[in-house]
Amino acid sequence: MSRKDSYKYKRTPMQQLYDKLESMKRFGVSRKFLKENGLADEAITSVSTMKTYKKVGKRFITYMKGKHPNVTTLKKMKKYVPEYLQSRADLAADGKLSAFTVKSEAAALHKIFGIKPEDSLFFHTPKASRTEIKRSRDTLGGSGVPFLDLFCRSVGLRGIKELEPLKGGCLRTYTEIETAASILTEKLTQNGSLKRADHDELNALNAAKEHFSYFEYFVRVDCGKGGKIRFAPICTNKNDTAVIVERLRSVPKGERVFAGVSHEKIRNANTHAMRGTYAAAIYHRYALTREELDRLPKDKHSNAFGGFDYSSRKYICRGDKKGLVFDRVALGKTAVALGHSYDRVLDVVDHYSYQF
Repeated sequence: MSRKDSYKYKRTPMQQLYDKLESMKRFGVSRKFLKENGLADEAITSVSTMKTYKKVGKRFITYMKGKHPNVTTLKKMKKYVPEYLQSRADLAADGKLSAFTVKSEAAALHKIFGIKPEDSLFFHTPKASRTEIKRSRDTLGGSGVPFLDLFCRSVGLRGIKELEPLKGGCLRTYTEIETAASILTEKLTQNGSLKRADHDELNALNAAKEHFSYFEYFVRVDCGKGGKIRFAPICTNKNDTAVIVERLRSVPKGERVFAGVSHEKIRNANTHAMRGTYAAAIYHRYALTREELDRLPKDKHSNAFGGFDYSSRKYICRGDKKGLVFDRVALGKTAVALGHSYDRVLDVVDHYSYQF
């Protein structure tokens, strides 16, 4: 064994895990590019995913230390992945663990160890149902800071990761969005291309113009999921809108909007429930009633086979939400306001429709 190999196998399982995860790091790389080049199965593209994989990996190694202390390399640990996941599935069956947690852990370990669906070591997780989700989301659970709660219910930012970095100068009017979009569009026409930052901003501006012309004020979010920019419409009554606008205008540019609120208060506020309230408000601004949806004819559009498909504006749920009907267009606009793409209506139905 070479000196290099000797050093390699003296490393602890935890160090080996970190080495493996570091080799998989592809932050900022396009997922489409990775898929096209066959690299998606061995790449981690976001910081939050990396944190999850580290947490799951640590838990697995702790289990191995207790059950199989003589196994000290990741290569040899691979065959014990189904055993570990079965122990987690047993806890889920006893009601001590969520089926969603088991699915998340299985996805992480399968990727870390390169286990594919066709492999004999692949673990098929128990079925997860939305009804099993347990979180304190049925009540608003205010933070105790009136303006923070009002802001969260009216703008729907994604918890502490979007609230803490928010700075003065983030307020935009619809007129300012139209003007900025026109400037960037003209620049694109003249130059034939834009810098990546300008291109992303133009996409966000056009999305706000297309979907939210009804609204007057917006909050620019620079630190959305995946680093995406968006312009979130302020959706509340006139008096509350005036309070938010006045407060945002009073914060000097570059200073944090919630600088006077402690990290713990922002973290402990039930922002998911307040985000759900915001999602419901956006949805109801655009949604047709069930009777109006029933009267609409199906839209005719061409398909890839030279024929035509017919789609309805009605979104009919299945599974545990079977029988519920939503407005597909209103769901799409809600998804955009929350920071997703227009076609991610399933995310809205799964996680926010309980407040509709």
